[in-house]
Amino acid sequence: MSAGLTGSRALVTGAARGIGRAITGALLGAGAEVVGVDRDWKGLSDDVERAGGVAVTADLGAVGGA
Repeated sequence: MSAGLTGSRALVTGAARGIGRAITGALLGAGAEVVGVDRDWKGLSDDVERAGGVAVTADLGAVGGA
């Protein structure tokens, strides 16, 4: 990731684990403001909020949302 992401904003789905978690960390590390979305609140709150991002829990696959 480029170090020039300060002031940029990103929305990452699946942010609590796997590649979504890695992307979230990389974006936060590069200075971007990140909103991480996942069904797993604990995974989000432990990583995203601790690093300065915003965590949102939602099931995007559920009819009518979470």
